[in-house]
Amino acid sequence: IRQRVLPPDHPDTLSSMNDLALSYVDLNRPEEALKLREEVLAIQKRVLPKDHPDTLKSMFNLADSYPDLNRHAEALPLLNEFLAKADRPGVDPRLIPFAIGMRLQCYQKVNDPAGCRTSAEMWEKLNRQDAGSLYNAACCRAVTAAVQAKTPGADAARLAQEDADKAMAWLTKAVAAGYKNAAHMKQDTDLDALREREDFKKLVAELAPGK
Repeated sequence: IRQRVLPPDHPDTLSSMNDLALSYVDLNRPEEALKLREEVLAIQKRVLPKDHPDTLKSMFNLADSYPDLNRHAEALPLLNEFLAKADRPGVDPRLIPFAIGMRLQCYQKVNDPAGCRTSAEMWEKLNRQDAGSLYNAACCRAVTAAVQAKTPGADAARLAQEDADKAMAWLTKAVAAGYKNAAHMKQDTDLDALREREDFKKLVAELAPGK
């Protein structure tokens, strides 16, 4: 109805398109969600001021659709632009952690350790000290270490070790801050780079004695 009675670039029409795209995501229809999100972003780039918060949110939304279709590389330019401008007035700061996590995942999928590392650094710069955020910092570094370890290069082993050491340091801080889910730590594939370390095994054992 809105497309019939309102201009094609009317904010209410774009809002409905965004809502419908989200419904397609929930219904596991990612191709249809992607198409709508591409249309919304193209319209907003044409009619809104540069760096408008609605446009930046649409960049985030569109980036979120690409991993569902195994098109991780296409999400990265959108995420990088969103994160570069996320301090603009009107941008929802709650999107920033999700964008960083998505960025890490995409760089992991394309086997880019440098991209993973800068994502980990972005997370660390959020300076969140709660147990969950410290645990996420550990995961970011551990993922980076795993990607780095399988990347050719003279410095690969050294860099992977450095990232694994930093991951372990963050994980220790998380436990000190109150993180207690040893079962999750044992199963979390993000921590695979730490799995064989004696300090990791000891930390898990201390959280779950006798198990």
